[in-house]
Amino acid sequence: MAKTLAQTIPVIDIAGLRTGSDAERRRIAREIGDAARAIGFLSITGHGIPADLLAATFEQSRAFFALPQAEKDRVATNGGYRGYIHPSALKSGDQQESFDLGVEFGPGEADPFGDRPLTSGNKWPDVPGFRETLLAVFNASFAVFDEMHRAIAIDLGADPEFFTPLFGRNYGFRLSHYAAVTDPTACFGSSPHSDWGSLTLLAQDSPGLQVQGADGTWIPVDVTAGALVCNIGDSLARWSNGTYSSTRHRVINPTAKARFSVGFFANADLDAMVAPLPSCIEPGQLPKFPPIEFGAFMQARVQSGYVQEAMSD
Repeated sequence: MAKTLAQTIPVIDIAGLRTGSDAERRRIAREIGDAARAIGFLSITGHGIPADLLAATFEQSRAFFALPQAEKDRVATNGGYRGYIHPSALKSGDQQESFDLGVEFGPGEADPFGDRPLTSGNKWPDVPGFRETLLAVFNASFAVFDEMHRAIAIDLGADPEFFTPLFGRNYGFRLSHYAAVTDPTACFGSSPHSDWGSLTLLAQDSPGLQVQGADGTWIPVDVTAGALVCNIGDSLARWSNGTYSSTRHRVINPTAKARFSVGFFANADLDAMVAPLPSCIEPGQLPKFPPIEFGAFMQARVQSGYVQEAMSD
């Protein structure tokens, strides 16, 4: 009998991370940690991002990707990894177009990474309400990441605030559009990969996401109303010294209609060091991963996945 989502990817209500007692927060932290160890994926409810805001975000996404190609190209991505990304920019040949954002710095507020690769200001298309809606939902995700990181630090035996100073300036956001295809086996919407950041949150309007199980089989991730899919990324797997699983996943393009998703990415600040937590290293054991600056780690991953010309001004 095929495995179902409920048998492999748990649904966890995280509202208690904000409002619960210490005991409840520790219970939720343990549940998150159990999922992170077992499969590296979970589905979270009680995250606090309003349903109407997520619905408005999907509406804006459909409006943007319906624009003429010339209008989308006007806000094409640049060396800062911000803006529209055409499928031709992907080395994998995946059939996905996307729109990326980074943290929006206010007037007169200097971008602290302005002289580093992969940084630049956001680009905005001429779509009514687009900028306001996307910034609202993106900013709402920051509190969710803070809560999740505190819970993970507790589960890993570290100070609850360990991750707090390492995040805040390099979060990422992506709208993705997967066009309907006649033969979903001919290409991927997103070929098998793991994420390079700490945590990813995903809202999806229809099935297509699949997670690779320990036996190599691909497990479909159902769409659960009001929930966000959450997965562990490579850098958090390194911080946990391999205790947590950064699991490969893929997207199969739909056959009947287009698919849209909204992704939130907890990327550490570019100058943050990623090294196994002492609490995750057994006495007499050597760390499984050497320390690495997240900016260098991220840049290497970006360059391996994108045509270089598409990531340049």
